[in-house]
Amino acid sequence: MKKSIILILGLLMMGCTTQNILHNNSFKNKYTEFIQADEKIVYSWYHYVITELPNRKYIVRTFYPETKQITIEAICSKPSFKTKNGLAKSWHENGYLQSEGKYVQNKKVDYWKYYHRANGNIASEGKYIIGEKEGLWKSYDAKGRIASEINYIKNIKDGNFMMYDSLGTITNQGEYKGDTIYSQTLFIDSENKEIDDSECMPYLSQCKNISDVEERTKCSNEALLKYVYTNLRYPAKARLYEIEGMTVTQFTIDKTGSIKDINVIIGLCEDLKKENLKVIKNMPKWEPGVKNGKKVDVLYTLPIRYKLEG
Repeated sequence: MKKSIILILGLLMMGCTTQNILHNNSFKNKYTEFIQADEKIVYSWYHYVITELPNRKYIVRTFYPETKQITIEAICSKPSFKTKNGLAKSWHENGYLQSEGKYVQNKKVDYWKYYHRANGNIASEGKYIIGEKEGLWKSYDAKGRIASEINYIKNIKDGNFMMYDSLGTITNQGEYKGDTIYSQTLFIDSENKEIDDSECMPYLSQCKNISDVEERTKCSNEALLKYVYTNLRYPAKARLYEIEGMTVTQFTIDKTGSIKDINVIIGLCEDLKKENLKVIKNMPKWEPGVKNGKKVDVLYTLPIRYKLEG
């Protein structure tokens, strides 16, 4: 059975800006099919469009430009994402809804829902108060089955929690206090054996001679950062059209340490997607992950932020 462990590393990719590009008529009709009759176009650009509503609020929409797949739609009090005030939705680049909820003064409020990329089924739901999780939050697996129930106070886990397996059976339950597990009951598997949680994440082979796990992990993470920084390039077209933001690439390190199943789940545009694929495909050699004493396939999630310097 394939086991997946997600490790997220944050990287920052900087690039030099081109001269400031004034909005012109080149893309004025690119996204007209998304605009309602009562909206007036304020800006239209390669990967976004901003419209004004009769009540002097704005709708800001972004797109994956090559396919025109909408990725964000938000009501704002000014023609900028920095002033979200009202309902907002986001979509995965494959077309499934990603999230929906409401902002007040750029803070999430009231009830929000998040959805799985694979099939659009609900992934989690709960309430925000001034941008912080509050009360009971539920999460679900991709088949819609309950996976966890956790209580929050001001974005901190606090109160009772429950974890479930795919059959809906409780596997862990207890209480959080101040984001720390205060008490819990771990259950045993169907063969009445205690669950062995011993595991080792994959690491770059150049660090294999380091016996201390913590130091080896540090070495591998630093080597990965150095590799990406050294080899990643900001594509010229993405710079020209001022496309910046967070990309997310997933890939599997299999039982032999080989990389497979590379998938750019947030690419922003084709050129950034291709750049991520190129860098991941040419990575140095890895040592496989280990769980319960056996080599396993491990799923990596690697965010890379592309940001243009002013």
